[in-house]
Order: sequence, then C-alpha cells, then structure tokens
Amino acid sequence: MTGMSGDPLVSTRISLAWPPALPSELTSTLVLTGRTGAFVDLRIFTNGDHIGQIDWATAGLKTWLPDSTPVPYEEVWRRLPLPPVATVRATFLRAGDAFIARVGDYQLGIAKGAEKSGFLARSMERKTEGGEWEEVSVVGGERARTELPLAPDGFQGKEGDAVTIGGIEWVVLENS
Repeated sequence: MTGMSGDPLVSTRISLAWPPALPSELTSTLVLTGRTGAFVDLRIFTNGDHIGQIDWATAGLKTWLPDSTPVPYEEVWRRLPLPPVATVRATFLRAGDAFIARVGDYQLGIAKGAEKSGFLARSMERKTEGGEWEEVSVVGGERARTELPLAPDGFQGKEGDAVTIGGIEWVVLENS
C-alpha cells in the first residue's frame, strides 16, 4: 500500500460545535493513524440517550481531497502522547468488513456484523509499558471479543501477508 507517510498518531476528539451552538462532546472518540495513512476511527456515545452505542465507526486509507465548500462545524482534537516515534509500532489488519489497528499502546477493532446484528467494536489500551491490555469499551459483547482479537505483541507480518490471529485470517495493511 502506498500513500501518505508520517508519524503514526493516536488522537481523541475533545469537542464538536455546530455554530452558533456551544461546543460539546457526546462520544468517546479515538482515531489511530499509521505511517501509510491507514486509519481506524471509533466514536462511542458516552452521553445522551445512546450511551454505549456506536455513533461512528470507519476505517480505510486517508486521502487528501481538493478544497471544497466549508462545512459549518468546529472540532477540537488532542494528539495523545506516544513513545519516541522510532519505537512505535503501527499495525493495521483487515478481514472482510473487520479491521484491527494498533498504534503504540492503543488498539481499536471494528466490524460490520451480519444483517440485523449491527456493528461490533472493541477499544483496548495498555496503561503501562509492558503492562496488561485493558478493555476500554466493547460493543457486541463476547462476539466482539472473539471477532476482534488483540493483535500479538512483536507481530512480524508484512504488508499483504495473510496471518491468522484468534482463528481468523487477516490481511496485513500496514506493519511499520
């Protein structure tokens, strides 16, 4: 896969405003972006009537679009700290409509479920270097835990490789 190159990053949205309304944030939003521009973006409601449900889940390869008509909204984002770039691993995997992304000590998984079952999502974080992974959020319960497994530490797959993790065959989109 070719495309953008740069430092991998982990970012979270702080607020969203549709002027003249004041900024607010109804979701826990985490976006993982790799060196090639591969990304996974997961937004789960933390306020309002839909707490614990997915507001937005998307994955793919970032592309830059030509300037277009501005949309009248404002977002505030924060880039989360990562260790020195040379030591950060960025791993992106795909199995059909499922994606797993890991950047540093953050992992997101999203999958389009079978008809009527909606989306599955899983967010994990390792709070201390070399520590245990902790589940931050899950949508789809045990099915999400099974179909969106934790990518192994020290993963060595190359772009285009087919690898089996958790009994599921994944294609490596990026491992840098």
